[in-house]
Parts: sequence; structure tokens; C-alpha cells
Amino acid sequence: LDRIDHFFADKVEKGEMAGIVTLVSRHGRIAHFSAVGYADIASSRVLRTDDIFRIYSMTKPITATALTMLYEQGKFRLNDPISKYIPEFTGIRVLKTPDSPITETVPAAREPTIHDLFRHTAGFLHGPRNSEPQENSIDEAYRKADLANPSISLEEMMRRLARIPLIYQPGTKWSYSLAQDVQARLVEILSGMPFDQFLRRRLLEPLGMKDTSHQVEPADASRFVSVHWMKNGRVVPCGAKYGCSGGASATSEINSYTQDKVLKLGSSGLTGTAEDYWRFAQMMLNGGDFNGHRYLSPATVQYAARDHLGAVSVLNGTGESIGTGWGLGFAVVKDAATAATLIPDGSFYWAGAANTFFWIDPKNDIVVVAMSQSLDPKMEGWSTLREQLGAMVYGALVE
Repeated sequence: LDRIDHFFADKVEKGEMAGIVTLVSRHGRIAHFSAVGYADIASSRVLRTDDIFRIYSMTKPITATALTMLYEQGKFRLNDPISKYIPEFTGIRVLKTPDSPITETVPAAREPTIHDLFRHTAGFLHGPRNSEPQENSIDEAYRKADLANPSISLEEMMRRLARIPLIYQPGTKWSYSLAQDVQARLVEILSGMPFDQFLRRRLLEPLGMKDTSHQVEPADASRFVSVHWMKNGRVVPCGAKYGCSGGASATSEINSYTQDKVLKLGSSGLTGTAEDYWRFAQMMLNGGDFNGHRYLSPATVQYAARDHLGAVSVLNGTGESIGTGWGLGFAVVKDAATAATLIPDGSFYWAGAANTFFWIDPKNDIVVVAMSQSLDPKMEGWSTLREQLGAMVYGALVE
């Protein structure tokens, strides 16, 4: 496992990345935990293992798990239509074709269900950050509706979202989406408490995830890692001095986490440390238990970590993803050989937009968490880093 630090230190020295925290555990014990490089490369602030990262879409598995906890309590059925609990979605329509203008719609063949939300088959997109190769009329509608306005509530977000057609008929196609924001609203309705409070009381605090939140407290701002990008062949932090790959709006958004917001998203928005996320992932690997506190049953975790798509195709910006599926909030390795990964069949995983990622391997009793911070297509993305780290982790596995 010493290869990990040497490998990433070389990337930092070559100017390919700012820094990365990596954590590898087996049989519930941390075998490797290190920080390499810089939290802010411009100021030469050295990265530490307890630094705080924007985890973006690694929020999604936590949100899905929160809703799964309520499922175990009999609060809903997976095949319940969303509209049973959020009436605004009653009668939602679908674009005639994915390329149709927003005004050309047809009735939904069936209503999207909560099961569709878990597995990204409801027909939603992610808006300006969607995984489709080109922007379409749904993206434009999401932008005009200002769905991620930090001053609105999840309830108001749902009202705005429900007025916009779906891009596909529910259940016919996997399309990465903001479905977990709908799940976050369902958590509020079914639990009777705000989404962020449910997370804190039922998951984050009991798990000891003390640094995971929708807001970085002022006292912790010095541990907050800068997002980096490649400007003129040089890795620099996003901000007023250097700008950002995504432009001024992206610069504002990525630096807003020290401010409290009304909108607490379920699809993104959490920040936290690598060790915090390891606690969550280890709980799932343990079959729903961590340090003697049970969150889910082993049967439920096994059900959540299996493929729920069946014949539904998995599409993303680069085409069809072969060998993987989708469970209840997690991507699932179905065939490691065709997926071109050493991470074995039955493992489940996901990642965040700024190059954070994790995987849970029940076969070998392994959890891996890695956290970097970059938002630039010219820099290596999480899938590349995961494959590289996976090769080193399993290259070290001898018994």
C-alpha cells in the first residue's frame, strides 16, 4: 500500500493534481490513511487527513440510505407513486422526444415511483450538471426555474420541479438526476422533521460523522480544501484571483459552503472528511451496524447493494456503461471484467463532481475512500483515479 503515496506524490510533483486523501480499510480496521499534496496549492497549505471536502454527489448515497431507513419502518412502498406523498407530481407529463421543445409533451405511461427515484429511472435530469452529452430543453427549464436557489425550501423546489416535464417515460431509461432531492423532501414528509435534522439525528451524529454537514462552520474554515483547476497548464485554486473552469458562477457556488442556506439538497451539498465517509461506508459493509448501533438490517443492505435496473440501459455522457448497474442509491459492479476494473462483482460505489469517490467491497471486506478537489475536464477525473487506486489496492491484496 506504500505505492499509493508514491503514486499520488508523483502526480502532485508533476503538476497534475493538488493533493488527495486516501483511506483503505479491511475487516473494519484502517490499513492505510494518508494525505499527499496541498489543500491549497497557491498558498502551499499542506493537505491533512482531517481536512474537509465538498463531496457533491457522494451526498446521494447518504440521502438514499436515510430514506431506506424509513422504508424499513414501513413508511412507504417502493412502488408507491411520488405523487402519493408530494401531490404536485400528479399528472406530470413527458417530453414527446428527448430533443423536443418544452411545450411538446405526452402523458406519462405511468407515474414515477419512489423505486424510480432510488435507481434514477424516474425521468428527471440533473439540470445544468446532467450527464447527457448535450444540453436540452429540460436543462433550460431547470435553469429558468432556479431549482437550486439557496433561499428556497425543498418544498418549494418540488413545486417548481413538478411543473417541468420528464425527459423519458418513467422506468424506461437510467438517467443520472436530482432524484435524491425528491428523496430528501420525502424524508421530511415521512419523518416529520427537516431533512438536515433527520440526517444529523439519525445518521451523522450516531455514526460519529462530526465534520459532515451542509455548512462548514467558521471555526472549521481553515480545514476546508480549495477546489482546483488547470489554468495555462498550471494547477491553481478556484477563486477571485484565478477564476475557475466553470466561470464566475461556479466560483461563487464552490466557495459558498461557509454560509448557511435554506435549501439543504439531497443530491449534493454535503461536506465532510474522508474518515467521516468511511464510517458511513463501513456501516453499510457491516450490514447496517457500526459500533453496536444498528441503522439498517443486513437483508436491507444486501437488497440496496444489488442491481435494480435489470434490462434498463445505463447511459452517461460517454455512452453505455457496461458491467455496472444501479441499486438503492449506489452504483453496483455486476461484471468486473466487462467493466474493466479490479473492484469485484457485488461491490457498490459512487463519487462526487470534485473528484471524491468511494467503494465498498463485501467480497474482500474492504472499504476505500479517496478525496481530492478539482473541477476541470483537463484534469484526471474520479473514474481514472478510482481505476488507478483500485489497481494498487488489489495489487496489495495477497490473502
